[in-house]
Amino acid sequence: MVVGSEKSDTEEPERLSKTTADTLMGFMSHELKNPIHALQNLAKLIKPSDESQAQYVNLLQGTLFSMEELLISFTDISKFKSGNFDIKLCRTPTDVAALIENCANLYRQTLTSHVTMHVTISEILYSSFLLVDAPRLQQIAANAITNAIKYTPKGNIDIIVTYTDEKQELELVVIDSGFGVENTGNPFELYYNGENNCNNENNNCILHHSAGMGLALSRIIADSMKGELSLSRNPDGKTGSALNLKIKAERVSPPLSINRSHVSVSPIHNQISGPETEHLTQNFTKGVSSSTSNNFRDCKSLRCLIVEDEPVNQIILKAMLESTGIDEKGIHCLSDGSHVESFLDSPWGKKFDTTLILMDVVMTEMNGDIACKKLREKGVKLPIIATTGASTKKDISVLKNAGYNDYLLKPFHKAQLVEVIRRNMSLAQTLFEEIGGQAAIDVVVDTFYDKCLQDPFINHFFKGMDMHRQILKQREFLGFAFGGPSEYNHRQLAEAHRRIVLREGLNEQHFDAVANHLLATLDGRNVPKRLIKVALEKVAALKPQVLCQGEYA
Repeated sequence: MVVGSEKSDTEEPERLSKTTADTLMGFMSHELKNPIHALQNLAKLIKPSDESQAQYVNLLQGTLFSMEELLISFTDISKFKSGNFDIKLCRTPTDVAALIENCANLYRQTLTSHVTMHVTISEILYSSFLLVDAPRLQQIAANAITNAIKYTPKGNIDIIVTYTDEKQELELVVIDSGFGVENTGNPFELYYNGENNCNNENNNCILHHSAGMGLALSRIIADSMKGELSLSRNPDGKTGSALNLKIKAERVSPPLSINRSHVSVSPIHNQISGPETEHLTQNFTKGVSSSTSNNFRDCKSLRCLIVEDEPVNQIILKAMLESTGIDEKGIHCLSDGSHVESFLDSPWGKKFDTTLILMDVVMTEMNGDIACKKLREKGVKLPIIATTGASTKKDISVLKNAGYNDYLLKPFHKAQLVEVIRRNMSLAQTLFEEIGGQAAIDVVVDTFYDKCLQDPFINHFFKGMDMHRQILKQREFLGFAFGGPSEYNHRQLAEAHRRIVLREGLNEQHFDAVANHLLATLDGRNVPKRLIKVALEKVAALKPQVLCQGEYA
């Protein structure tokens, strides 16, 4: 020991050990992103042939989701320790009920037969959205549920979500009947590794050790939200613990373009912007569905060049592009950044006529940022999108300086891929897409039917109907009428209404009344008048089929 130093012989090795751990976490998080991303998307491409296979796929997806959330914690802790963890909250109208339910359902796939999970959500949250940072709320919820599962080998896990209008306060409580809370130590301290004292005879448990990241990170996030996060014993006086989160959240009406059954659960992405690249914007906030559909209307002009050194990632990205409607012949793959320039100059490359490049950043021979810079120096003006697992400010700055137009952070999903391509290709949208896709149609139909059922002039047509089935049919019909992907045969449409026309006297006045209710619904949802006009023209064009007129008589 150096004379005069206040450090003990054990402090320096401990400091170096933690520094090594932080460096290792950063390295691991970067290296694991690609295989996790690949496995997640491969799982989505699997089409189960029976119920048992579907169960296995669900279990795989739940396990991968757990790995993904753990990886996010690794990354965030690494950034926090290096001073690069800058939380910029992005509050958006969020369906908290769907977010928590979907998160719980993904983890439910990983439960053993000895553990049951119950979710209780206040009724008010099924009819309202809250202004919250959805990805960060999801991150805290995922950490809370993970901890409960980890320390409850046998028993119950209760997830309770409430909202108080007077206080504008959201409360999330995760209660388990597991090992309970220790009397010593601070579980919110980074790398806290407490031992759980439990009765083996009653709980059939073994000694567990925690990595000490989830709760510490959750407390950091909760503090940034100006919320409260606490951990206590099971309030019922039994064994176990209760993790309690309270945050302020304003209640708002559901946006038109969001359908609560499609709110996704996925990891967090940062934002990119700069004066010299105003079009470099990231809008991949998770927990909020996109306002556009996941397919392209006219894909014949799209010629996508994929530059990716991992064969599995090539297959997945190609499959994702094809699933949006892009023709297989409009996609070409290269295995390294060093091949791009020669391909574009080759006879085959000129014939392929690339319109968009999706390029990985870290590759074997030449990294994407170097290849991108060379292309820009040569005068290539094609949109170039980075696909990357790196997300620090320094990493994003490198991408901007290299000349990338935009970027996708791995792991990304189809909706994000579609959005970034649409943004950089300035692709036109169908009426169906402009209104907000099937998610928006679903919201419109629910409100539209409420108006129809309250109108005595037409509500008798719906007596005795299976309204759930009718609403599903109407969603499909309006999606078709607005130019969506739904297939609806005109003859089938006429046959579906023939009995009502002949026996109950459905006529043009009734048709106009229904159209007026649709007009009021769209107007009440603040749909632009230009789109309302086009929508009503589309519906009016189907009057002969609905009323069995002309060739449909």
